[in-house]
Order: sequence, then C-alpha cells, then structure tokens
Amino acid sequence: MRKTIIAGMLLILASAAPTSELPVADPEAVGFSGERLKNINRFTQRFIEEGKQTGFVTIVARHGKIVHFEASGKYGVDNEKAMDKDALFRIYSMTKPVTNVAAMILYEDGEFQLNDPVAQFLPEFAGQTIWLDGELVEPDSPITVEQLMTHTAGFTNGYSGDHPVEELYRDAKLDESVDSNEF
Repeated sequence: MRKTIIAGMLLILASAAPTSELPVADPEAVGFSGERLKNINRFTQRFIEEGKQTGFVTIVARHGKIVHFEASGKYGVDNEKAMDKDALFRIYSMTKPVTNVAAMILYEDGEFQLNDPVAQFLPEFAGQTIWLDGELVEPDSPITVEQLMTHTAGFTNGYSGDHPVEELYRDAKLDESVDSNEF
C-alpha cells in the first residue's frame, strides 16, 4: 500500500518539478535513506517485469534538492526506445493519489484498518455481488479499503468493452448519469 502511495507521489513530483532548476543532494543530507530509495528502482523494475507498466520516470526531492531521479524501462509496448528522464506523460486521475494520501493520514491516525470492509464506511457496498461464469454470485469476502485504494477490488471501468459487465454498464447508460442518485 505504502509503495502505491509513494509511486503516486513520485508521479506528482515528477510532473510538477522543473528538474533543471533543482540541485542534487545526497539522500542522507536531507533526511532520506539512500538504501530505502533503492526500493523505488526495485518496485518499478518489478512492475516492468510483470508487464504492468512499460516504463517509469521517478523523482524524489526534499527541501528543494533532488535525491533520486531515475528512468527505467521503455516508452511503450510499441516503442522500444529506452525511457528518458525528460519523457512527457499524460497523467489521468491525479485525484486518486491525493485521495490515497489523505486516507493514509486517517489510517496513521487509527481511523481505519486496511482490511476493514468498505461497507463499514459506505453501507451501499454491503451485499455486493460479482459476475462469475455468466451469473451474479456472492463474493468470498467483502471488498476491503486496501482493495479499493489499490484498484484490486474487481471493478471494471467500462471502457475495454469486452466483458459482459461492461455491456450491462453501457446498457444502463451509467456514464450518462447526472448525479449519484441517477447512477
């Protein structure tokens, strides 16, 4: 979970900081562990090896000084060029990492546990069913906060178009809903 948040925050920093204007510093000089920062490279490399992403640009800065700046992988499945540190990305849904950081502050304050069922906080999530082999069935376990935050809760986005649930979404015209009541 913390790795997901770190990755999101790194993307925010990478998109917001003009690196040519920031000096470089040793991580320890600004309160970071150089050894722990190496975990970023291991994390991104694992995502590349698992085929979850083709490439990354990561940057960490503190007190106006860059302590980590790496490019790894390639530009895309159809572009074998090695990723450059100055690569430009279209970043969608930046509210997700911001929301996750806010949620993790609440987590650190003891307001919830990551394995808490989402229905504990949003009763509308109680009684969810899942699509399995052409029918709706009860899941083995309720959706947890962690699954919701890491996008592993099993929801489809309705855009790939090749799943019966997505067809049901389209037929119900959920994307045309004007508010949550209509949805």
